[in-house]
This record gives sequence, structure tokens and C-alpha cells, in this order.
Amino acid sequence: MKQLFFALFLAGTIASTSFAAEDVRPGPAVRTFHSMFSRASNVNWSEAGQYQVASFNMGVRNMSAYFTKEGDLAVLVESITTSGLPRQLRQALDTMNGCIIRNVYRVEQGDEISFIAMVETGGRHVSLKSAGRKWMEIARK
Repeated sequence: MKQLFFALFLAGTIASTSFAAEDVRPGPAVRTFHSMFSRASNVNWSEAGQYQVASFNMGVRNMSAYFTKEGDLAVLVESITTSGLPRQLRQALDTMNGCIIRNVYRVEQGDEISFIAMVETGGRHVSLKSAGRKWMEIARK
């Protein structure tokens, strides 16, 4: 249940892209970030709910790391293309008629990896989360 809640929160955060404009640099999160991602470039800090978020590049990869106030990494999100999806999930998206894929993310939370797809269908924006080999709708606007 905690992961479903976080997936909903994350989908809303990703969809809104309304991070705080000010430069937020919490001490513990910055220290953890630099120890984990020493080769990161284009680092921008923001807040999203209770998390401190570092958005950055690792080579050509666009990533976001969500840290707790204590500086622990809660979630790592990577923007990917559909070719980065497992075959079954990619095929499931391909079978959604009239669906326009806007963004796809790989979400790493602890030992668990899931995927979030932001799609447009019938003029509505829909957030999908991987559930095994299928997609589950988690938000609709």
C-alpha cells in the first residue's frame, strides 16, 4: 500500500513538473547525493511534498533522486524510452489503441523496480504503473 501511495504521489509530481523555483539544498540529502552520484551534472534541487529532490543527468540519462529529510534515498526515477521497458509492458502499451505515450519512467524504490507511463488517450491524461506484466491506471485528468 505504501508503494501504491508513493506511485500516486510520484505520478502527480512528475505530471505537474511544478517544482519549487528556489534552490533547495538540504545538508544530509546533498551529502548522500554526492556520495552516490559523484559524476552527476546539471543538478537542480527542489522540494516535492516531504522530499528533497535532486534532478540531474548521468551522461545522457535524465534522473531524479528523492531524499528524506534525514538524507536517505527514498526513490530513484529515470526517464526512459519505451525500448527500456520489459517486453511484456512495451507490448501492453502498443495494444492500447489511440494511446499517445508522453513519458515513461523507471522507478527504483529499495529493491523494487517499477515503471510509470504517462499517456494521453481520448484527450485525457492518464498515469499508469506497472503491475507485474500489465499496466494499472493510477491517475486520470
